[in-house]
Amino acid sequence: MDPLEPILIACIGALFISLLTAITLAWQNRRSRNLALAAAALVGVTLFFLTQLRFELQSATTSEFILTELGIDPTKPEIRQWVYRTESGWRRTAEVYASNWLAAHNPTAFSGDREKITSDLVLFSLAYFLQTPEAHYWDVRKHSLVGKYTGGIVKFHPTSAERKCALVTSAEISSQLSRSGNLLAGAPLFDQSVCLPPSSVLKITANSLIIRNYVCELIFTIEPSGGVGFSSRLSGEEVSKLPKGESRLETRTTGLDVEIRFFALRIGQRDGDEYRQWSSALVNGARNWFEK
Repeated sequence: MDPLEPILIACIGALFISLLTAITLAWQNRRSRNLALAAAALVGVTLFFLTQLRFELQSATTSEFILTELGIDPTKPEIRQWVYRTESGWRRTAEVYASNWLAAHNPTAFSGDREKITSDLVLFSLAYFLQTPEAHYWDVRKHSLVGKYTGGIVKFHPTSAERKCALVTSAEISSQLSRSGNLLAGAPLFDQSVCLPPSSVLKITANSLIIRNYVCELIFTIEPSGGVGFSSRLSGEEVSKLPKGESRLETRTTGLDVEIRFFALRIGQRDGDEYRQWSSALVNGARNWFEK
């Protein structure tokens, strides 16, 4: 619970008690014109304050959608994006290692509910992304050093000497994945704590990843398309069949429905812009992770 909630309840309760007391005193001493005017002024100010609470403290919600495609080859077995942007990128490392781990520890999963292993890998990959340097947007300035004849280097610098973070360790993420029933819970993660805004908590369910703090909430929810492609990863031609007549390769499209909600009680907070920049950068980073 946000600490401001009981404070707001106590404030409104005290206001009504003050109004009742003032009106009672003014009524009992109604020959006093000044006391009646003061009570009326108190009623007016209170109504103005409550009206401003109603109109100023409004939650704000925005939505985004991220798309990703994963291919499954049950004969190897493996699950991954067929072609990655780079062969040495963080995402390829995360998903290929996770696929290899699943093949070694639970190879029958590839012949079972393949919609589930697709959704589980998307959530695992998203959790992995949160640990990478590219996702450390809170309380950090990012500098891109790009020369004329050299590749770009990105450096991250904390904005203050003592960073104010809610740290989530890789062990906690693995535990969350395990409790949610994710088949890839034991796969290797990037051993780096996630730096989230103060008071933030991370929660992973069977079909979502949630980051929540006093100011805002980000919810990434799996949205399977239900469609399955059976064409070759490169040529587009139909691939060979398995003994039971199934296609050897599958391509499954999965979406991430992203909801960003800023809570009413903190909508005008002084550092609210920092939270907006962080949430926007995090969602854009996740989009680049899956779509580029």
